[in-house]
Amino acid sequence: MSLFDKLLKDTVGKAVKDAAREGARQAVQPVVNQAANAAANAAAQGINNATAELRQSANEAAASLNEANEAASKVSNEDWQKAMGFLEGMATSASKNMKTCPNCGEMAKADVKFCPACGAKLPEKTVFEMATCPNCGHQNDIGTAFCAECGTKLPSKIAEEEAAKARDEAELAKWDDILPQYPKWCFAGSDIQLEDRRGDGDMLAILSVGNTNRGELNKYFALLKENGFRAPDGWSSDETVFKVIDGNAYCVNQTDAFQDPDCFSIYFGIDNRRLPRKEEPKKKGLFGNLFG
Repeated sequence: MSLFDKLLKDTVGKAVKDAAREGARQAVQPVVNQAANAAANAAAQGINNATAELRQSANEAAASLNEANEAASKVSNEDWQKAMGFLEGMATSASKNMKTCPNCGEMAKADVKFCPACGAKLPEKTVFEMATCPNCGHQNDIGTAFCAECGTKLPSKIAEEEAAKARDEAELAKWDDILPQYPKWCFAGSDIQLEDRRGDGDMLAILSVGNTNRGELNKYFALLKENGFRAPDGWSSDETVFKVIDGNAYCVNQTDAFQDPDCFSIYFGIDNRRLPRKEEPKKKGLFGNLFG
């Protein structure tokens, strides 16, 4: 949900509904989307086998869609501009008395210091002030990342980046507890998640990193090899590397690491099948080793 949509939902909901009844296309768009999704869900599950509740939902959605389309078709361009101007004015006015949490994106009143949804510290500035360019003073649209006049990064964007960095640092702070046997991730990427999987068989953790690429993953595996990790005997690639520590083979697996072009997950665990085989002692004959 965009910041503009949140303001409409949280502070001018009644105005949005009134505008929808008057035929403002953007105001009724959420209704249209909801109707389409409900109808699609009903079709996917099979109308004949749908529950009575699902049938009713589909019928209500279709009725809302028809009503919205009929209302929208009667709106002139002039009335449409007036309606949108009214809504934007309401949102701009509300933004002067609201803050947005850079951590989770929820809205709060201007006098609140901590986010009621996630507990993160809220910025001192309101949504309106966060869209004001600190360089040239231009008042940008709510949710803008860079000033439309001079290109300066706006306070709202800076706050989002700082919050994202803090989240990543908090995830990596868990590393020494969960994965002390491995060198810590120190390469490019964001939206880092370190999932503790200790207690799940031989798994230790799953590391997920977004906004990165194969080159950064290769750098990490190079760092692993610098720290004594190596591919199993006979392997021609480094998709899996391991190191024996305190009698256990600590492994890292990057097989199918990239689930999408900009995000990967790698797996950490113990695989003692990689331990060097111990040679069995030769059995002594009836007369010991006297005859070899």
